[in-house]
Amino acid sequence: MEAHHRTQDFEETDGDADNLRLYQQLYSYATHGNTNRFNDTIANELHNPNARIQLLSRRSPQNNTFVHIAVSSGHVELAAKILQQHKPLLLEKNFEGDTALHIAAKAGDIDTTTNTLLRKLN
Repeated sequence: MEAHHRTQDFEETDGDADNLRLYQQLYSYATHGNTNRFNDTIANELHNPNARIQLLSRRSPQNNTFVHIAVSSGHVELAAKILQQHKPLLLEKNFEGDTALHIAAKAGDIDTTTNTLLRKLN
């Protein structure tokens, strides 16, 4: 119910409603591993680099970034692509204090995830 109120509060202005729509699209693409649509949406909708970083840094109600969401959904390549656009997201923690690497370790996939994420950061 709290998330519902946050959504209603966020939709008070047209600009905020557009940002919420974009966030919801990107959230869906991150959970489904749709890398092409995620990247296309970022490229086509957000021409301002600051707006792009602001949206990529946005948090879910659980304080997860898109990197957390992609990794927890098993889409490490998408997480790596997101990190290429904003590297500091690798160190961001959610409400449980977990980074994306913590989530991968809990899932038992730390070697593959670490190699993929860190290789793409260079």
